[in-house]
Amino acid sequence: MPMNVSPAGIEAIKQREGFTPTPISDGARQEIGYGHDILPGENIPSPIDEAAATQLLEDDLVPVATVINDSVSVPLNQNQFDALASFVYNIGASAFRNSTLLKLLNLGDYAGAAGQFGRWNMSGGRVNAGLVARRKSEAAQFTSPVADVSTTATS
Repeated sequence: MPMNVSPAGIEAIKQREGFTPTPISDGARQEIGYGHDILPGENIPSPIDEAAATQLLEDDLVPVATVINDSVSVPLNQNQFDALASFVYNIGASAFRNSTLLKLLNLGDYAGAAGQFGRWNMSGGRVNAGLVARRKSEAAQFTSPVADVSTTATS
């Protein structure tokens, strides 16, 4: 059954991306909201509010979830899926499909896959402190257990 990014996963991505109400440029592209790439001809009012930015993010995560569901052949818990969604949202589908992280994951080497997050820390040919922190956060999310509410005791 296909998985989707959880509300907690969306909140984690929002934290990692940060909110910008007006377009910012990294030289190659423009972003607004929570890391939404503004496409040529796309008319997004500026400044954007957080509700509109959240909707853009949720829309952007639909194809991200599809990429993960189509590419990963081993079972994932929700934290693993959400961490991968953050990763794919940041690096892109093509890079993910060709990554050692995905290859190791599909071999069932979850620990090896988790260790790959940190390798994606470069921007412009240099180690980027923001990406180092993001990858550390994604790896921690990937390796953290999900609470099983079905075993919670009731009185």
